[in-house]
Amino acid sequence: MKKLFILFGIMVFSVGLMAQEEPSKVQVGVRAGLGGSTLLIPKSTIMNESVFGYSSEQSIKLGAMAGLVVDFQVMPKGYIQTGLLYSWQRVGQVQGARFTDSLSTQYSISSENLYTMHRLKVPLMFNYHFSTSKNHFVLGAGIFADAALAGKLTYNGSAVLTTVDNEKQSYVMGGEFNPYTNDPKEIRYSVADDDHIDLYTVSEGNILNRIDFGLSLEIGYQISQFYVGAHLDFGLLNAMNPKFTTHKYDQRNMAFQLMLGYRIN
Repeated sequence: MKKLFILFGIMVFSVGLMAQEEPSKVQVGVRAGLGGSTLLIPKSTIMNESVFGYSSEQSIKLGAMAGLVVDFQVMPKGYIQTGLLYSWQRVGQVQGARFTDSLSTQYSISSENLYTMHRLKVPLMFNYHFSTSKNHFVLGAGIFADAALAGKLTYNGSAVLTTVDNEKQSYVMGGEFNPYTNDPKEIRYSVADDDHIDLYTVSEGNILNRIDFGLSLEIGYQISQFYVGAHLDFGLLNAMNPKFTTHKYDQRNMAFQLMLGYRIN
């Protein structure tokens, strides 16, 4: 990650020199805005998990982004854009599972998960400006690569165990851990209405992969030095670490931002 900052610093310094010589060819700007993100689960994953009575619903939570962009003019109305963007992303998830073990004990488990992620993104976009005037529409498409700097998974769940004799026991569960580290993931659990708390180690290893790569789309409007836009990122890599789940489980990152920008030069 340190090398990424050094490389980007060299690039910005070089761009600054180029901008002094050819101000019409290189433009530097800042971006900031609000957005949301979610984890998409393909139907294939749902089908693989259906043996456990698996269900999952995602919800989009408010996040934010900010950073620096650099546009290189490659044709009268066409620009190649790159930069460095920080995003604070949150994803809500409600999961459930129903299954029966070898002793005919029935399990009904539900949980609410909240992922909080701090990510750093390097975009590579081709932006087409519909006019060379001060006010005009902009349409862009490209790719991105990003990495998680840090994150937290807040887990709150409940479980009901029903024995073959129809005796029921209810549990409450909870935990907070970093989904990107390899440390053991421990969940606190207790019998409902009981103050005694036990710990259960789910597994060791990272739950989510830090690195992502994907496709980007953007539409915006340039107003002199200012910019208003809407941006969409769709990750192509599996966000879930298959070694943690021990079986095929697929999740893809998707994020959008509504942003304001200002062109410095």
